[in-house]
Amino acid sequence: MVTRTLIPLLHVVTVATALVAPWLVAGAVAAQGASPSIAPHPLIATEPGTMEARYRSALPLFDVDPTEPLDLEVTAVSESGGVTTERVSYASPAGGTVDGYVVRPVDAAGAAGLIFVAPIPASDLQERAADLARLGLIVLAIDPPFIRRGGDLNTFDEREREEQIGFVRELRRGVDVIASLGADPDRLAVIGFSWGGVIAAQLAGVEHRIGSFVLMSSDGGAVEHWTGPDDASGPLASLTADARDAYLAAMEPIEPLYFIAQAAPSALLFQAGEHDDVIQRVDAERLHAAASEPKDIRWYDSGHDPTPDAPEVWCEQAQWLQERLSLASAAVPECDRA
Repeated sequence: MVTRTLIPLLHVVTVATALVAPWLVAGAVAAQGASPSIAPHPLIATEPGTMEARYRSALPLFDVDPTEPLDLEVTAVSESGGVTTERVSYASPAGGTVDGYVVRPVDAAGAAGLIFVAPIPASDLQERAADLARLGLIVLAIDPPFIRRGGDLNTFDEREREEQIGFVRELRRGVDVIASLGADPDRLAVIGFSWGGVIAAQLAGVEHRIGSFVLMSSDGGAVEHWTGPDDASGPLASLTADARDAYLAAMEPIEPLYFIAQAAPSALLFQAGEHDDVIQRVDAERLHAAASEPKDIRWYDSGHDPTPDAPEVWCEQAQWLQERLSLASAAVPECDRA
């Protein structure tokens, strides 16, 4: 997600229009008793007990069967600069096949594992994955469902809900993929950028084999994102009232905001831009406040994509991962530019 129009994940209706459905009224009541540390929202629960109840209710949707065959296929693509790049595919627990790439050190013995999640094709992450592999990581990136079907991320209907649930389940099997390729199961991490960070927030609440999560330029989910005060003329406004209410009612119970509160004991690093024009600051701060400890929250003088403005984002991210995953103290090119 680079701009709202290019990859809009996650901001539309006015609050007054949206409050017609019973589940939305319940959310508004819950918000009145919210913890002062979590900014209230009229359409989602922000009181810790209600958030946990939502989480417990939705949690079984994300189950996977670890005994199901992975049907993993790995095809060599290239080797350069001390890392190998391979095309991978494996069986999706939601049906069909998951496609992506693995980038790993030539000598990957004892390497830690990492899954990179972003709202772009996995092939576009190869360069960054190679940088991470040189730190001693086996890196997996897979195509999100909307990339595979060749459509928009947001469908504003039941399909979007099913794809979000299915993608989290596919990422859970991704842990089995990198473990089967030699990653140390006790040293696993995820980096999620933009919508990928939102998905990572959900994953953090269901996949506790992963001990470290980096969430970049992210908020708490589709309902929060599309129903801010700046969204009155956004995508939801083009839907009928019935379609809008059905979409919000489908997405609210699986809002990743509820899941990030259950990430412990995993550690969380949040990286956010002061000038992000995609993620509203109040939404980012709500996600940060809801998150369980241990967590580290860092703001930068950058926009939604930190790459052009703040090389220290990548430097600090790599240093955090080095410490969390006991990686070798390899040089981090971004740190030379920071």
